[in-house]
Amino acid sequence: MCNNLAILNKYLHQFSNLHRNKFKGEIAPHKPIMLLCVIDLIEAGFITSNKIELSEMLEERFKSNWKRYVKTDSVYKPAVGTPFWHLNYEPFWHLVPFEGGNEQIMALQKSNPYSLNLIRKHIKYAVIDKDLFDLLQDEPQRRLLSEVLIKSIESNNNKVVF
Repeated sequence: MCNNLAILNKYLHQFSNLHRNKFKGEIAPHKPIMLLCVIDLIEAGFITSNKIELSEMLEERFKSNWKRYVKTDSVYKPAVGTPFWHLNYEPFWHLVPFEGGNEQIMALQKSNPYSLNLIRKHIKYAVIDKDLFDLLQDEPQRRLLSEVLIKSIESNNNKVVF
């Protein structure tokens, strides 16, 4: 249990400190929304391994969670490709291209890498750490990780933007 607690604390810390864009005083909600979607789909049994595909189901859940958690007057728009791509800069999310490995990912960075068409053409799936996937199999740990993500969105929604 001690090792499991250390692993849980590691991901709680990483989820609390996601690298997020800030525009007009508002912090981008995309990454926490995407992670909530992954958690939802793991809980529902639709994601059964640590491989995360940019599926229609993930897109629909992203739109649904966006409506649920993001204020309607947000400066940001619900673009699912944005967090799918940019989560690659977090230590627990790794993009797997169809071919070309890291060279392909670096080449894509020079274009519009988070367009859905480019992602679907070049990226097979993302992989989350096996330790994280294992944690997400457990309801109490899943709930704790979700709460951190929801709080990060809600704290931004309640900010006064000047």
